[in-house]
Amino acid sequence: MKQIASILRNVYVKLILSCLITPLTSASLCLGNEDMRKKIAALNAGWSIHSLAVGDLNYDRRPDVAAILNKYEKKGDNETSTAKLEVYFSEPGGKLTLKTSAANAVCSQCGGMKGDEIPYSIAIKKGLILLSYFGGSRNVYSSQTKWRFQKDDFYLIGVVTSSTDTLADVGMVRSSTTDVNVSTLTAIKTVETVTSVTQKNGAVTKSQSSKCKISNAFQKMILSRHSSQDFEAPSCI
Repeated sequence: MKQIASILRNVYVKLILSCLITPLTSASLCLGNEDMRKKIAALNAGWSIHSLAVGDLNYDRRPDVAAILNKYEKKGDNETSTAKLEVYFSEPGGKLTLKTSAANAVCSQCGGMKGDEIPYSIAIKKGLILLSYFGGSRNVYSSQTKWRFQKDDFYLIGVVTSSTDTLADVGMVRSSTTDVNVSTLTAIKTVETVTSVTQKNGAVTKSQSSKCKISNAFQKMILSRHSSQDFEAPSCI
C-alpha cells in the first residue's frame, strides 16, 4: 500500500508541475479549465459542453477557449440534437469574447455505428485548433483538421484523413491515410494492402506511400464557414 501511495503521490506532483510549466500554447488539463467551463456554460444557456480545450491561440499569452457545444430540442414527438463549435479569446480582465462561431463545423448523430452521438473532439496544441472526427461501421473513418489564427481569422493549415476496412481480405486495401500540409500544398498518401491473413497474427499488410500537390483553394478555407457535411478532403492534382 505504501508503494502505491508513493506512486500516486509522484503522479500528482508531476501533474501539478506540468500545470505550472506547460506553456499556454499547449492544450492543458489544469485547474483553470474548470473555470473556463463555467464561463462557457454561462455564455451558452441551454447548451451542454461536449468537448473543451484551453490554450493561447492569438499569441497574447492569455488562455483562449475552443468548445464543441450541443443541445436537445423537442420537435413534436421527436427530440433532435444540435451541435456547434465556438472559439473565445480572453481579454486582459479575464472576460471571454466570442471570436468565431462555426455552426456547421460539427454535426450530431453523424458518426455511424462506431461513432458517438457527437463524433468530434477538440484540442489546442502549439497554438492550433485540432478538430477530430471518428465514426463508421465496417469501414472506419477518422479525420483531423488543423486551424491557425492568422489574418484575423482561423485558416485551415492541415488535414489528416484515414479510412480502414475492418474486414479486408487478401489483396484488398486495408487502410488509406492522407496527410495534407495546406501551407505547402503537399499531400502524402499511404495505402496498406493485405498480403496474408493468419489466425495467429490476423491481417498482414504492405504499405506504399506517394506524394503529390493539392489545389491552393484550400488555403482560403476559414473555420467559421467550414461545413463538416460538405467538406471533401484535398485530392491530388
